Amino acid sequence: MKILFSPIGGTDPITNLHDGSMLHICRVYRPDKIYMYLSAEMCVFQEQDDRYRRAIKLLQQDFEKAGIEWNCEIAVIEDSDLHDVQIFDAFIDKYEKYIDEIIRNEKPEELLLNVSSGTPAMKSSLQLLSIMKREVTAIQVSTPTKKLNRIHENKDNYDIELQWEYDEDREENFENRCVISNANDIMDRMHKENIIRFIHEYDYEAAKMISLQLKNVPSKEYFDCLELAVAREKLNFNYVNQNRKKMTVDVTQWFPIVDSNSIREFEYLILMECKLKKKRYTDFVRDITPLFTSLLQRAVEKVSQKSLNQIFDYDVKKNAWKLNIQKLNQIGFNVPGDWRNNSFVYNYQLISIIKEISSADEELTQLIGQIREVEESVRNMAAHQMMGVDKTWIEKKAKCNIDMFMNRLFKLANIVGIKISPQQRDAYEIMNRDLVTLLLKQGKM
Repeated sequence: MKILFSPIGGTDPITNLHDGSMLHICRVYRPDKIYMYLSAEMCVFQEQDDRYRRAIKLLQQDFEKAGIEWNCEIAVIEDSDLHDVQIFDAFIDKYEKYIDEIIRNEKPEELLLNVSSGTPAMKSSLQLLSIMKREVTAIQVSTPTKKLNRIHENKDNYDIELQWEYDEDREENFENRCVISNANDIMDRMHKENIIRFIHEYDYEAAKMISLQLKNVPSKEYFDCLELAVAREKLNFNYVNQNRKKMTVDVTQWFPIVDSNSIREFEYLILMECKLKKKRYTDFVRDITPLFTSLLQRAVEKVSQKSLNQIFDYDVKKNAWKLNIQKLNQIGFNVPGDWRNNSFVYNYQLISIIKEISSADEELTQLIGQIREVEESVRNMAAHQMMGVDKTWIEKKAKCNIDMFMNRLFKLANIVGIKISPQQRDAYEIMNRDLVTLLLKQGKM
């Protein structure tokens, strides 16, 4: 059984010497049953002359004269209380209810939806339902001129027999204006809008997951670049370094700093900035200490002119530095009495070494002190208490603007040898821009 569900609109049943959408679908597909949905305005016209059912009966008579058997049952849904025909919410739930009832009660082999009759809200509601429900097929009907219909008829003084007599679609070689709406294209467009949103929110895993659902699959270079973005956001430097040179598109602006001695701190810094933009404040606070530790270690090397291996001992199993009192004495540092040989090195100890060795560098010691104050007041409290963290809380505890604090981290990075320009700080934004371009490369949304 083939069923057509069709709203009735201003161009139905016949307008401008041609079938309206509902009648044209019937002419082409010959459904066994039609459900006509009439809003309050259309109910008035139906009561005047039964024009919509009459048009179907006239079409049946033409088929009969041509020797074509077509019996069609007509069901009319009169929604005489519905006047707000432009409101999308007025239709989506109603139409879904009717369609579900038809599927449940009629069990049609084919259920067609007319997505060209009625108001834009009616059409878009049915188009969306055609995407959501696999059991239905959306049919679009183009206008005869491929332009907007111009309605000249007086709908209050409508002569269906006269309209039928001059309907040019009754001719044997009439143009079939029905097209099956490609729900895949519509679904892809919706998916792409979500993918772009996730990319701009730096959620590349989510973007990848939805990208895999696209029917019109993007290029391999898009997926390769998206995979690179996923690895980058996870700070998977092994994958990034192994694959960024293999890309068939130019990603040099994505990674302005690739030096093995600086890439980790640079990537960590710009990722922290992304977390601020995403308002992931708890993650941002937790990232302060490991980054600060790394920058402090570089500062120790800078002021002492020694490598960390010449100052501390490295514990391979723990992946951490340990105190070596003898080495510290050799670089001229006056080791406090409570420091113990072979104990792990903490930030306060790194700061003590820096302050004593570089006592003349006020800019460095003052900057480190400012960052340390924030670390102690914000990071330690958030790490050891069950609490919510937001921008206001951070700035209150840190006693400084959060963007100012971020700038201080970048400034410290520059002082200790990681030169980062303002343009390089936008590396993620450049990457996002290129990912969106690759996504849309095959066609416009």
